[in-house]
Amino acid sequence: MSEQKSDSRRVAEVEQSQHLRTTILKQWHGLPPREQATLLFELLHDVLESDVGQSVRRELGIGTALETVNPVDEAVPTNWVHKDDLVYCRPDLAAQITALDTSGVKYIAGKIGDALQETYWMAMGIILDDYLSSGDTLSDEEEDEQG
Repeated sequence: MSEQKSDSRRVAEVEQSQHLRTTILKQWHGLPPREQATLLFELLHDVLESDVGQSVRRELGIGTALETVNPVDEAVPTNWVHKDDLVYCRPDLAAQITALDTSGVKYIAGKIGDALQETYWMAMGIILDDYLSSGDTLSDEEEDEQG
């Protein structure tokens, strides 16, 4: 008996949700375009922050909500490789380096990144400890300029 009640309750909830959706869409279409846009941004933010936000962001092809809301928290690249850097390192290969296309430079950058990975994490730990435990937020260059 409880299964029938549960099934009928689910049907009622689905019908209620469909009715509510239809009502909201009718009201939505009655709004001026500017109001629709404002409401869309408000609703989008709420959805992206909800428990379904990750799948919605993935489906829309956008970053996390934090990246969207707070660009300060974006990753900062540390492995920049430019052809000029490569030529500076190996001037004897300048002709071949100049002939590299973007995919070649990206491949080399990836290999350099792989080689530096272990040292990178060790350096990050040391620098974070030094920077955050000292209470001093000025870089060495800023200190030199002031001192």
